[in-house]
Amino acid sequence: MSEKIAVLVDSGCDVPQTVISASPNLAIVALNVRQNGVDYLDGVDLTPDEFYAHLTPDNLPQTASPAPAMIAAHMQDL
Repeated sequence: MSEKIAVLVDSGCDVPQTVISASPNLAIVALNVRQNGVDYLDGVDLTPDEFYAHLTPDNLPQTASPAPAMIAAHMQDL
């Protein structure tokens, strides 16, 4: 009997892209980030540098879990 093991994490885990690229059984699903009234996918259309550049104490971002459909799509790929 052969088992296939895969790991799916959200983008809050900060796994380096070099590690992701080197492992076909590891995937990241992007968290939803709302910053300054705009919705982003973490690491997809919002880089860490952009995130921190717009961060202010009086306008903190909000995050949300990835959509179930995004999780399911990544699981199928794995």
